[in-house]
Amino acid sequence: MLERLRADGFDVEPLWREPGGSPSERLCQLIPPEQRRLYSIASAAPEKPAETLELAVGSLRYAAAPPPPAPAAEGTRAEPASPQLRRGTASSFLARAGRERMQVPFGIERPARFRLPADPRTPIVFFAGGTGLAPFLAFLRERSKTPGAGRCWLFWSVREAAELGRVEAELYAAVRTGLLELSVCFTREQVELIDDAERGKAVVPGPSRRITDLVLAAAPRLVELFRPEPAGGLGGAAYVCGSGGFARSVLDVLGRVLRMGSSEPSHQLESLLANQRLWLELHSEAPPRSEAERWIDGSEVAQRHSPERGYWMIIDGDVYDLTEFVKLHPGGERIVRAYAGMDGTHGYNRAHEARPEVDALRALYRIGRLRTLELDARPVEVKTPSETHHVSCRTAHRAWMQALHLVVEMQNALAADYSLQEGITTLGELAAARSSYKLSRAAETHYRFLEHYQRVLEGETLPRLWRITQALFAPDASSEWMEEALLDLRASRAARDAEALGRDLYERFAEHAREPARLARRLELLRAADTRLLTELEAALLDGVRAFERHEQRVRTSGMAEIWQACHDLASAFSTRVEWLTRRLAAPPSTPPPADAALDALALPAPLYSSEYWRLEAEPEQGLATLRRTPVPWPSLTLLASEIESLLGTLQPHQQTLGLLVDMRLAPLRNDSGFENAMAPLRQRLCGHFARTAVLLDSDVGSLAAARLERDERRHALCTRSESTARKFLMGGK
Repeated sequence: MLERLRADGFDVEPLWREPGGSPSERLCQLIPPEQRRLYSIASAAPEKPAETLELAVGSLRYAAAPPPPAPAAEGTRAEPASPQLRRGTASSFLARAGRERMQVPFGIERPARFRLPADPRTPIVFFAGGTGLAPFLAFLRERSKTPGAGRCWLFWSVREAAELGRVEAELYAAVRTGLLELSVCFTREQVELIDDAERGKAVVPGPSRRITDLVLAAAPRLVELFRPEPAGGLGGAAYVCGSGGFARSVLDVLGRVLRMGSSEPSHQLESLLANQRLWLELHSEAPPRSEAERWIDGSEVAQRHSPERGYWMIIDGDVYDLTEFVKLHPGGERIVRAYAGMDGTHGYNRAHEARPEVDALRALYRIGRLRTLELDARPVEVKTPSETHHVSCRTAHRAWMQALHLVVEMQNALAADYSLQEGITTLGELAAARSSYKLSRAAETHYRFLEHYQRVLEGETLPRLWRITQALFAPDASSEWMEEALLDLRASRAARDAEALGRDLYERFAEHAREPARLARRLELLRAADTRLLTELEAALLDGVRAFERHEQRVRTSGMAEIWQACHDLASAFSTRVEWLTRRLAAPPSTPPPADAALDALALPAPLYSSEYWRLEAEPEQGLATLRRTPVPWPSLTLLASEIESLLGTLQPHQQTLGLLVDMRLAPLRNDSGFENAMAPLRQRLCGHFARTAVLLDSDVGSLAAARLERDERRHALCTRSESTARKFLMGGK
């Protein structure tokens, strides 16, 4: 174990050198506790509550990769170690407990989704791998007690005929009653299950087959069975239970089958899942590491965050290709896309802590392990304006990866914000239409880019990255070079004009909207400039990260020129953006803008209240009012109270039928008790005055604070980070 830890870059010597606690205690702190194991109950007991439960447990055995060989003595050759036989922790424990009649602590969880259809007449198809048969046995017993129940079809994959075991009689009996159709494949024995006129079902010599063979052979019937009832099909439901690898095979072949009978092949599996007709229950597996393990560089993952290149994510050091899962994610596409190309461990653990069934599901999409680099750990002193600390090639690589992930996160967020421009925001609107609302949101998105993206990159991320890099790769250069270069650029006339334009379009939107075609062109240029900047920063950061990956221990000598060039490319990306934007803003449009009746007849939001801190506008045609908080902080609670009184004084009775969107995305974060108490009258009055209220936030911290206040004050408002979700809620959706 210590050798494996050392191979992954962990310094093991403090385990026995540092005072306090034994080495065993410190080692236990590094090893996460065992997760709970979930087993499907195979019995459907008639008595309530049940006195016995049946489980189907397969004893797991596998060969683990051998440990790294010990260093050989000089003049000798180290002998390669043999693979080690391992046994499954939980399955071995349960097998021993059964033999020795041990007491086993357990709890019962009722799955929210994996259950029989509400309509007992719905036909069901079950795909089971080995002991994945367990929940289907319970389903089958339940349906056998229901008059007029729909037919059941079981596709079961086992290794050998002996595994039919004690369930053989039960399954054959269900076949004889007409309730069950049974298709079985044997993957490691040359036999097959056939219908025999005298014996019914019989196992006879034949070719070994896999689950994919069974499904493809039944393709025409499955297409008919899964076709929706309005389209003339049977509207059946599918259940998959087994290991991650088994489920992956089933989903792949099922997707192929469904494409045979659909005019919209890309939506078949998504449609089954969305209509609650496809359910997965996977049991966790031991993930044995082998010499065939795929090791993936961080630079490769960071490029996978777009429809063109796919969506990859890092979770607990493993790499997952979630391209196919994006549309299947129960929480929607935006969540997966937000973490694509980066490490999503924190977000995943926050949403799915202690959820082994979700851990098992994610195994479907695992493609490899993030490669750990062999880097020099010798420290070099770095002096900053506020402190002195030490860095090494390891810390430098970590800083480059953090900067790369930050830029990728910004790209994901910017793409999500701008996706509204191609969406439908009102009933009957064309996706390509540029309404007043869309134009105002485009101006606001660029303003947020200036305040929250560009400012952070220029003032914090890149200067810090340069100071770390300079100490290791350019000791003769100034540690303030990056900061000074970016400050000089910001002070230039062209950069100041470009920034002033973006601010002016946002702050005086109503005036600019009188020329909608000109406004739309300017906003498109700003959008393109923002996107280009992040793309060029990503390319430069990728070059730097690749230098670490390519040279590893020799990066300080062999990779110096590459990293130095990457730093210059980071700085030049900002100047290139300003030059590109200046040229295009100065140039006349290449062709006259087409006449657009929708733009010429924009229904601009009617301003109701405007100050340095708040802007309240009404959009009566959409049945909405919008209250936007500016980024200006409150100088005192007294001024806050006065401002709230003035704002509330503008409310009118005819507004009570409108929904209110409270946009707090630009608000400075503050949640002290004095501030919250001062804001209470505003929250209570607004929620009572308008028909519905939705609060739009830009951080998880803000969401938690808003949810707590809503709960404490017994108000009913939607708190969300999605503007489209907020608008749908305010216009009567759920």
